[in-house]
Amino acid sequence: MAESVTDAVAVYDEDKAAQAIERLRKNDINIYSSLPASEDTADDILDALGNAEKLSDHLGETINLVHVVAEQRESLNERTSELESYVAVTLIDADGTSYTTGSESVRKEIERVIALKGEPSTWSKPYPCQVTEEGQRPNQWFKLSRVKPTAAKQK
Repeated sequence: MAESVTDAVAVYDEDKAAQAIERLRKNDINIYSSLPASEDTADDILDALGNAEKLSDHLGETINLVHVVAEQRESLNERTSELESYVAVTLIDADGTSYTTGSESVRKEIERVIALKGEPSTWSKPYPCQVTEEGQRPNQWFKLSRVKPTAAKQK
């Protein structure tokens, strides 16, 4: 386990982003960030995580994605009273706003985007996307989709 956020981030410079997020799911590592590793970006990561808004409060809004932070978290299963691990994904907008979710479907789509487009820090422009809620209770899930340039709207 990494000693600090800066140490944790530095580990991923050698990993492909999608593989790093998959390693989070398997509990091999505890945090991934697309922000280049430095002391300053460690502060940016902490700000993004500490000030993140719930993604579910922004369904249907366009997010101009520029960075991703994912971290291993635990929550208490109210039914079984056991701690369960999950990967929380925090999306960072070009305007600096961050949005967080524990949605597995969003995590998988972020892995796919990174696998196809590369590290967000290498993108020439933000990736416009939005999250919608699909399905009906109790089988609902979030769907992350690209907003096509002609349809992209600012928040």
